[in-house]
Amino acid sequence: MAVTKEQVFEALSDYLWKPVVVTNNGEDSEILFFNLEEAQDKGEALIGDNFGTSTFNPVEIGMGNIVIVGIEAELDEDPEALTNHDLDVIMQADYMYFVDLDASTPDKIAILQADVDGGVIPDSMQVYAEDLSDLEITALETEDEEDE
Repeated sequence: MAVTKEQVFEALSDYLWKPVVVTNNGEDSEILFFNLEEAQDKGEALIGDNFGTSTFNPVEIGMGNIVIVGIEAELDEDPEALTNHDLDVIMQADYMYFVDLDASTPDKIAILQADVDGGVIPDSMQVYAEDLSDLEITALETEDEEDE
């Protein structure tokens, strides 16, 4: 049974809209998980920058039935921007993360990763984690927290 977008974002709900450190096979990545449907502009600018279109239709561009769930990128340090679900904080992206809705189930949500170099490179997409539960996800300490 395929997974729905709602089930994916429910599974990610504790991590949405706040930068986190994700440990996968001993490697740490700083990732921002988000739901485009909650973004200020519904992610239109992010989609335009990374896919060259104003809407994200992954089937149309040969990427399958996937949903964008996150990005590994340099972020502007505007704390209110993320609170307001403003994706304009994304400055320089390295990787974008997706879930294949057809290949995942509510009990096993596979995370896919694609390179970003001036835009998402669809041919670079690969499995990042077989299941969301395989990842260790912790809050990213801000500079203010580190100084305490």
